[in-house]
Amino acid sequence: MNISAVVVSYNECQLLDDCLSSLKTCDQLLVVDLGSKDNSVEVARRYTSQVIFHKHEPVVENVVPDILDVLTNEWFIRADPDEVYPAELFSDIEKCIKDNPQLAMIEIPIQYYFFGKPLTTTVWGGIRYFPKVLNKQRVAIHKRVHAGTEIKDEYQKIRVSYNGKNAVKHYWITSWGQLIEKHRRYLLWEGKSKYEQGERFSWIAFAKAVFWAFTSNLIKYKGLLGGMTGISLSFFYTWYIGMSWLSLRQYQKQNLSDPFV
Repeated sequence: MNISAVVVSYNECQLLDDCLSSLKTCDQLLVVDLGSKDNSVEVARRYTSQVIFHKHEPVVENVVPDILDVLTNEWFIRADPDEVYPAELFSDIEKCIKDNPQLAMIEIPIQYYFFGKPLTTTVWGGIRYFPKVLNKQRVAIHKRVHAGTEIKDEYQKIRVSYNGKNAVKHYWITSWGQLIEKHRRYLLWEGKSKYEQGERFSWIAFAKAVFWAFTSNLIKYKGLLGGMTGISLSFFYTWYIGMSWLSLRQYQKQNLSDPFV
């Protein structure tokens, strides 16, 4: 298949085998190592000769824009080490690209796993869709967390429908400590990301965001039906949303010296 796959890894050797094995249908497999201290590089070299090194970055969004020139294909998959791609998905991707000449981005179905089990409730539960397949000439990729990709000009995006077999397995979290560490890392960049997307802090916007985060997780996304896991993740998501808005407030104060935030 004429598509590249990019995997950015740091100390994730226990995940890389399954991830890289699932991407072997791609005709270019590029692993970017951020200075791993385990045997991630050794594992990666079992699957590809294209292992490159990048200075350590806390979030993958700071890395991908730097390596686009290394990709040999216009289309690429931005895969994470904790993802496993089903064989059925690649024919769907290939058909989307073939049938849509103005295509820039493909959203694919992903199932999050929490402590090894598929999540069915909260904003992370069920089948979710992410723009993981991109045309490097038709999108702009920024160093922004959770919002780093924009479609250029008149190009389009499309979504691969879930058919029961084609969802990526995303082995998201295996411990509560990992959950906290990962999200605290991202909080360092949330303020900048929000600001660059045009958001501005106000206490009213903060209150609305926190209220929506809590109530939607418990009710709309059925966190109440998810037992202690669903309820705990609902509280955690609410904390994260609140902290991300406070991160925006801090960013505004540092960069604008605005006394009203």
